[in-house]
Amino acid sequence: VSVNVEAGGNVQLIIPRALPSEAVAWVDEEARRSDLQHVFDAVLVPGSTIHMAAGDRVYRTVIGSVEPWDELEVPTRYLRGGNLSPRQVTARSLIYGGGSIGLIGASLAASGYFAATAAYHDGTNASSWDGYLEANANYAPATERLAMGRWLGLGGLALAGTGFYLHGEF
Repeated sequence: VSVNVEAGGNVQLIIPRALPSEAVAWVDEEARRSDLQHVFDAVLVPGSTIHMAAGDRVYRTVIGSVEPWDELEVPTRYLRGGNLSPRQVTARSLIYGGGSIGLIGASLAASGYFAATAAYHDGTNASSWDGYLEANANYAPATERLAMGRWLGLGGLALAGTGFYLHGEF
């Protein structure tokens, strides 16, 4: 690439790739924002709005404008999630995971209970030996499902309880 410059003319060469990777943080420094503004003015369409984040702050400016950068207000509820300690992450995972497992176990136990109850009534009301054998064959898997659901529910409850204990709300 060649550029001809008239005598007495000014040339300003901007190479965005030459900027250090930490240049994004310059938006947080009043003195360095003009450097960023020069780069953006050279490579972006004038009149477009650009937003930049630095830490927990967000700034906005219009390309080609002489207006200063605006610092936008970020609701603090969006900033709280990233400040969880490993203990809190573990506790919440145990609470939500254990609660989910407990609900699955409870629904499995309820399904087994209703199937076992239906098989029991079918067996006691059977009018033939074959009807009784069929009801008895349905009763065994239903009681196994009931027992498995109970154990899952208790395991989920234990996990959730451990999570509450770690979280400090017990």
